[in-house]
Amino acid sequence: MKNKKTVYYLSLIPIVFILGLFVWFFMIIFEGESPRLTIEPLPEFISKKQEFVVKAVDPERGIRAIRVSYTHGGKEETVLDETFPFHGFFNARGTHDYETEFTIDPQTLRLAQGSMDIRIQAWDYSRKNGGDGNTTVLTHSLVVDTMPPTMRPLSQIHYVNQGGAGLVVYRASLDTIESGVYVNEIFFRGYPASDDPKNENYTAYFAVPYNITDNPSISLWAKDKAENTINTAFSCHVKRKQFENDNMNITDSFLKNVLPYFFDEIDSAASDIDNYIRINRETRIKDNALINDLMKDVTHIKLWEGTWVRLK
Repeated sequence: MKNKKTVYYLSLIPIVFILGLFVWFFMIIFEGESPRLTIEPLPEFISKKQEFVVKAVDPERGIRAIRVSYTHGGKEETVLDETFPFHGFFNARGTHDYETEFTIDPQTLRLAQGSMDIRIQAWDYSRKNGGDGNTTVLTHSLVVDTMPPTMRPLSQIHYVNQGGAGLVVYRASLDTIESGVYVNEIFFRGYPASDDPKNENYTAYFAVPYNITDNPSISLWAKDKAENTINTAFSCHVKRKQFENDNMNITDSFLKNVLPYFFDEIDSAASDIDNYIRINRETRIKDNALINDLMKDVTHIKLWEGTWVRLK
């Protein structure tokens, strides 16, 4: 009796092995994990040539194909269509990790203003779904906007002294997210003239550097949500100034009175005059850079009341 049971169990071993092998082979061939897809960036608008990066990963059976297309104005266009060969046992040497780039240029493609849908599809080498494999579809919607904002000056003629400041009042369209005045490469941010969300009027204070050598380029500038920009000239007359030069005699007593205020910058091994020269040159540059950085973080809230009084 024991011999019959032993023979019976021994005869089951190859059957169980074959069944296990079949189940393993079935799970590999018909695996159900879909490819993973990512696309970057994910802009809300597109106004100029934009480069996108697509990544596809499938660690199981590998990537069989990937396709990228966009739909705009009811018409679909393919921008990328790749097929990957089957390599090695179970596609072990096939493509399991793929990254590529593609671009969409609204100007070159002459795309009209309006919505656009980008569609990315990826298939793997699984035999699931009637042999079509697992499929991943990723879509991203955005808006084609190549029209810059509009703006125009409201205040008329502006007179500004070299080394002085001016104020301009202008109107910018509601899609404007940032605006102001450029004086050469220096930007002065403008702010809404009221808290009304439908307000289109802005004000901007701007300054003309004292050390300019030529007539500066002064213009209004605005940017919308799609990062379209516009530059608009306005009437601004810069009055050139001649600044006086003077020689100052620095005495030892002056240095001893002034230098203690800069104790963090003092080099105890250096002389008073060397400390003064270094502080006057290097520290002044660092302080000016710090002031310029602080000026970038400003508020639209008015921080004074009443009328400004002319300096005597």
